[in-house]
Amino acid sequence: MNKRNISYITATFSGEEKEAIIDWSKIIGSEDLYFAKKDSEMEGGNVTDKLHLTLFYGFDEDKLDKDSVEKIKGEIDLKIIEIEGLGVFSLPDQDYKVIYLAVKDKDGLINKRHEELMKFPHFEEYQKFEFIPHIAIAFVKKEFDEASIDYQGPRFLHIEKIIYHSKSGKNRVS
Repeated sequence: MNKRNISYITATFSGEEKEAIIDWSKIIGSEDLYFAKKDSEMEGGNVTDKLHLTLFYGFDEDKLDKDSVEKIKGEIDLKIIEIEGLGVFSLPDQDYKVIYLAVKDKDGLINKRHEELMKFPHFEEYQKFEFIPHIAIAFVKKEFDEASIDYQGPRFLHIEKIIYHSKSGKNRVS
């Protein structure tokens, strides 16, 4: 099977704020975490070690004009984001739920950038659901009761970097 060259753009956060979220996330016990093997690697569980806000996922890197993406990435002017609270989503065919931090999209700027990025070549299946700005915290078992936890981390996060992640290994930071 031919693997696709998928690339994406994320925002990362300052170390102190990231560490506070990692510490808070430990409220979710290991017995509640969901893990699955995908492409011979384990995925799922607590994902705060890779804490980020995805701005766009699913670029078709083989057809992408990377200079144009770099230009628009450089125009993303996110300095601080606000956490609205805790959320959860799952799809009917999944054996797990995703616990996430909902991000307040002040003036719709994050959604606007996402829409602009959709003009670039991308794989449609990654855009079939409504884009909701969020920060994934953990993959949990379906029976996990998310009402049993309350978010007690930072309410505002400072954006440290905007990163274009290339599957070719040439990530670009701004």
